[in-house]
Amino acid sequence: MKLENCVVLIHGFGGGYFELENLDKFLTGKGIDSRFVQLAGHTGRYKDFMLVTRKQWIKSAHKQIEAILEEYETVTVVGFSMGGLIATYMADLPVKSFVFVNTPLKLSDAGKVIGNIFTSFSKYAQKYVKATIKTPLPALYELNELLRETKDTNFGKIKVPCLIIQTRDDDTANSRSGDMISQRLRCEHQLIHYDRGGHKIFNGDYCQQACEDILDFIEFTNYTIDRHTL
Repeated sequence: MKLENCVVLIHGFGGGYFELENLDKFLTGKGIDSRFVQLAGHTGRYKDFMLVTRKQWIKSAHKQIEAILEEYETVTVVGFSMGGLIATYMADLPVKSFVFVNTPLKLSDAGKVIGNIFTSFSKYAQKYVKATIKTPLPALYELNELLRETKDTNFGKIKVPCLIIQTRDDDTANSRSGDMISQRLRCEHQLIHYDRGGHKIFNGDYCQQACEDILDFIEFTNYTIDRHTL
């Protein structure tokens, strides 16, 4: 006999559990089962990240979520950043709903990055330099190809309810990405903007708000789907 509900969390490009840990703990604290999906090549080792391809990212997520669906009646997939792009490839699975958090359909413009550096040089310059050093060029190529292949086709294939969360001060995903996703979806969906929160929203001041909005969405879709009102 299958368990009732589960939330699956997919991390971002070059990321890991630390990006979604606070959401995971929040959901667990509310009595909701939560599973973390680790994408192929995201071991923390530079060589593994350099050699992995976007197809391997997608395949690894698909395989893990298929296994989770064997255990649970309903599954909500939460994709953070690039994890949202990966999540769209799960549209062929019997997933109940999707949540896209700061998922890029376009990467942030250089002006925002430069503005951040001028605002707080010590904080942002170190951040950007560190990210550049630890990111292999082949992985960046795979990210750009994933974005190109996904943005104009995959979102329109989703047929279940979706929640989109986008911060306006995101310095990684262009802040218009949320609106762009909304325009491409053909299913019932909700778009929420936060003025602040940065890209890694679950590690910032707006974490609690984002977690609560995601919980509200999950509980609403559970309620309506159980009663076949969607």
